[in-house]
Amino acid sequence: MNTYLGDSDKRGGFTRAFGDESWRAALNAPSRQQALIDLYKEALKRNANVTYPWSFAMFDDGNRLLHWLVFSTDDLKGLAEMKKAMWSADKSGSFRFSDRDDPRQQRFFSTLDDDWLADELQKRLAGQKMSEAKVEEFVLTQTAAYNYKNAVNKLRKRGKVLPVDKGKFPVQFV
Repeated sequence: MNTYLGDSDKRGGFTRAFGDESWRAALNAPSRQQALIDLYKEALKRNANVTYPWSFAMFDDGNRLLHWLVFSTDDLKGLAEMKKAMWSADKSGSFRFSDRDDPRQQRFFSTLDDDWLADELQKRLAGQKMSEAKVEEFVLTQTAAYNYKNAVNKLRKRGKVLPVDKGKFPVQFV
């Protein structure tokens, strides 16, 4: 889409793909490519009633962007399964995926680990009390990760997650 955004002959196709003319906001955006992805995901939420759209940039072994994959679902379990599949494919070495939804995180999956996620959770959830379901939802919808348990356990060992009751959850992030 980015290549053909200025082509007036393609405008009808963009409008059909987005379900409206919201794509036009990307015409003058500083980063048209990122604007198209963001606008498309918002259009999926608005026009297709999708709850969880998620995008992945696919790069070849020369670190050249091949294309974006956009996955959408109304089921957190489906989002988790898609992320697992992307992480698995990323480790193959023949191509890599990058989650570009988080502007602070421009790395490939292979550089993300439990320590990275623990740091993200500590930074972004400090002061919050959360159930296990809410922690899982946060990780799935707000980070590139899908497996949160090891990161939470690391935070427990560091004294940065405290149990609210006697069990493991709900927890208080400190």
